[in-house]
Amino acid sequence: SYWNLDLSLSKDFKFHERYGLKFRADMFNATNSVRLGNPILQVNNALFGRITAVFPARTMQMALRFTF
Repeated sequence: SYWNLDLSLSKDFKFHERYGLKFRADMFNATNSVRLGNPILQVNNALFGRITAVFPARTMQMALRFTF
């Protein structure tokens, strides 16, 4: 099993009465924990018992949204 921590931060900016801007930053797997794949279970494979796959590490994205 594994545990995962995702974070999100956002800030709203208002311009006059009609306009607004929203900034958002998201971080997935914020602690950058290693998530290993399953080991190879085929007995006739030379890599038997080894873990050859690792799931993606920390991912970040940012977005701006303008409303009018």
